[in-house]
Amino acid sequence: MNSDVLTEKLSAITGRHIARTPEFEPIMDHAHPAAKALRDHVLFLVKALSRSDAPLPKVVLDEFEQTLVVMILQANRHNYSHLLERAAPDVAPWQVRRAEEYVESHWRQSITLEDLAKATGVSAFDLFRSFKKSRGYSPMEFADRVRLDRAREFLQHAGGLTSVAKTALVCGFADLRRFENEYILAFGETPAATLGRVRGGDPV
Repeated sequence: MNSDVLTEKLSAITGRHIARTPEFEPIMDHAHPAAKALRDHVLFLVKALSRSDAPLPKVVLDEFEQTLVVMILQANRHNYSHLLERAAPDVAPWQVRRAEEYVESHWRQSITLEDLAKATGVSAFDLFRSFKKSRGYSPMEFADRVRLDRAREFLQHAGGLTSVAKTALVCGFADLRRFENEYILAFGETPAATLGRVRGGDPV
C-alpha cells in the first residue's frame, strides 16, 4: 500500500500533520473486532470484483478503498495508534450540519475523510465522534441515508426504465442484499415493492 495514502488518511482522521510513514507492528491480532471486520470487507470486495455481470461503479470502489485504508489503520497497531484512540473534543453543531450539507450536495460522488475535514475545518476523527454524539450515527451512515432517499425517489419515478439492481449501483450500493435490507429498515418495504407499485403490478 502506498505510504503517502496512509499518511494522508491519518492526517485527515486525526487533524495532525503526519511527518513519518506509519510503522506497523509485525503481527496483527486477528481476534480483534477491527481485524475481523477488515477480513470480512476484503473477502466481500474479492467476491464483488470477481463478478463480470455487474462491475462496481467508481464511486463504490473509491469509498470501499477508503474504508479499507481506515480499517487497516484501525486493525493494526502502529506508531500513531495513540492518536486514533484519544478522546475527541466536542465539535460545534454547525460543523455537523455543514458536513450534512456537503454530503447532500455530493452524494453522487465518492465522499472521503479529507473532503469532510476540509469542508468542516475539523479532523475527520473529531467529526465522526461528534456525529455519533449529536446524531447517533456517523457521516458515512448519513451518506447511506441520503442515498437511500435518492434511491426511493428513483424507484418511485422510474416507470419501466430501471431495476432494483441498477438503482442500487447508481446510488452507490455495491451489495444488493445490504441495499435491500437497509431500504426495508428505512421505508418498511422492499425496493421491489416500491418499484412494483409504481408500475401498477406485482413487485418485481
